Amino acid sequence: MPEFASEKQILNIKRLRNVLLVFLSISITISIYNIFFIYPALTEMAIENTKNDAIRVAKYLAITFMPKTSTHTESTFSADIGHGIKTIINTFELDELKVFSRTGKILFSSKTDDIGKINTEPYFHKFVAKGNVYASMVKKTRPPGRDEN
Repeated sequence: MPEFASEKQILNIKRLRNVLLVFLSISITISIYNIFFIYPALTEMAIENTKNDAIRVAKYLAITFMPKTSTHTESTFSADIGHGIKTIINTFELDELKVFSRTGKILFSSKTDDIGKINTEPYFHKFVAKGNVYASMVKKTRPPGRDEN
């Protein structure tokens, strides 16, 4: 005759099953919380920190290479300033950097094809040309670690 499990053994298995279900529901809840709350908050914080770093570098560049008393044009923007900015780009590992005149003309760019073009975006003339800081995040269109140059 086959042996049947006693009531005590069945009760223990039910408890084990219940404990397993509780831990499973806790792990699912924590995973959902991470996906919908923690990850977006960390992403937002990383974006904000990156913007702040970019603003700090831009302020450093402005203080170092462009004193408030000077207004640069193509004729006054020297090769020494360009070399110093290239050093900053390498030091801070910047992907792209542009220096504009007050009129919106690009005096220096890490992409040499952009030099001489004029920024016609409304934000530039309404905000940046007046000396205010404008920072925005742009989604990368190239894979990380691949240089454009």
